[in-house]
Amino acid sequence: MTRLSRNAVYVVLAALALGAAVFAGISVASPDTQRFTLHFAEVKGLYVGDSVDVLGVSVGRVTEIDAGPERVRVEVEVSGDRPIPADAKAVLVAPSLVSVRHVALAPVYGGGPKLADGATIPLSRTAVPVEWDEIKEQLVRLSDALGPEGANKDGSLSRFLDSSAGSLKGQGAEIGQTLEQLSEALSTLADSKGDIFATVRNLNTFVAALESSDDQVRAFNDQLAGAADLLADNRSELATALASIEAVFKDLTRFVEAHRTDLTSTVTGLRKTTKLLADNRQNLADILQVAPTTVSNFYNIYDPVVPAVTGSLVAQNMDSPAMFLCSAVYSLGHSPETCANLLAPVAKYLRVEQPPVGLSVLENNRPGGQVPGPQAPGKQGDTP
Repeated sequence: MTRLSRNAVYVVLAALALGAAVFAGISVASPDTQRFTLHFAEVKGLYVGDSVDVLGVSVGRVTEIDAGPERVRVEVEVSGDRPIPADAKAVLVAPSLVSVRHVALAPVYGGGPKLADGATIPLSRTAVPVEWDEIKEQLVRLSDALGPEGANKDGSLSRFLDSSAGSLKGQGAEIGQTLEQLSEALSTLADSKGDIFATVRNLNTFVAALESSDDQVRAFNDQLAGAADLLADNRSELATALASIEAVFKDLTRFVEAHRTDLTSTVTGLRKTTKLLADNRQNLADILQVAPTTVSNFYNIYDPVVPAVTGSLVAQNMDSPAMFLCSAVYSLGHSPETCANLLAPVAKYLRVEQPPVGLSVLENNRPGGQVPGPQAPGKQGDTP
């Protein structure tokens, strides 16, 4: 072998070694398969090597089947690049009655936690199809129950079918219309499902409120029951009272009918009276405000010891008539000299401290004095 041939062999061997190392590294970094353990109630028709599918696509196979006393353990392996959701379910699928079965995993992975390699899917998350033998057995039981040895032993089922056939004969159009209307009603309910659900939610809120107020509801029921018992215990007296009220209403009705004209005129006059009172409500308010003080002061001027009326008439701001007149003249813009010239001829007649007749209410001269009156509503100024 020449040196060139030996070098070529070395290059090929080095390339093979490098490829094997790369393949080994890839195998270590990303395993080809992942194994899971599935528990089924039974696995009729399932064999080692059968397919494991996700949405009808084969992603693995069955590697081992071990039947236990209460469940069957099935070992499967799935391609490593096919993630399975952590909450996946396993179903034994039978496409037809006589075909080979396979395992289907659902749902398809759409993100989130993954089912770890070596994980177990428990019996609560697996399902098996109903066997044809079981269906036949149930059909046989149904036929026996409806047959001559069962419900139709005395011919009652046959009579029911004959009667139903006679009743429904010729009613096909009406039955079809009824089914059509029922379909429309169901469609209406489906279109109004939002309102129906809202009603149910509101009803749930109402029931929850009643539940939270259980004590108050019980107390109300007890009080209502007590009232009902009271009425029941006094039903005779209540009946008598209602009869009396009925008699009173009858008498009142007869009275109104007999005096309809007089009542009409009375109501008309009362309307005028009430209108007059309404028009003078401010005057009435003033009287009601001042009258108590006036009556109290009048009572205070009487001295039971004497006995005599001890009050005197006074005029406020009129202690001297001359001063009052000069103040009036001065308020018009004249000087005090003008007032003196005007009053000079009658000065001797105005030399009194009090006028002979007062302008205010009576004042009491004895201890206790006059009770100050409140200010009338809507009035301004000092209290009289």
